[in-house]
Amino acid sequence: MKPPSDLIKNSENAQQLKKGIIIMLLPYTGEARTTYDRITDNLSSWYSNQIYQNKTYNRYFYINSKGFLHIYGTAKFKFNGRILYQIIDYLLTRDNKLKESGTSKFFNSPEEAANHFKEFYLQ
Repeated sequence: MKPPSDLIKNSENAQQLKKGIIIMLLPYTGEARTTYDRITDNLSSWYSNQIYQNKTYNRYFYINSKGFLHIYGTAKFKFNGRILYQIIDYLLTRDNKLKESGTSKFFNSPEEAANHFKEFYLQ
């Protein structure tokens, strides 16, 4: 597969291609790209599926192998009169919306959810 020609015109990108560094073209443009840059703190290089923390918003996120941004958040639910918490994986779509793409089990407190996240996700 040939890389796009505008990628090769940039001399830095051409040198990286020669070194075997993979350059990923992100699927976001416009407002979605602005949101992406804000959440990732303008991260210029990353390992796919590795969890990073945004220092400004104190959110955890990862970028999958296709370049899509996933943001972790905690949701509060009321079920049978009890308040429960859940860790939710949100996907930033191309049209700048968050789509739920995965959930964890329910927890009794936000601290319990945070401890679970640290234990099982941040290894």
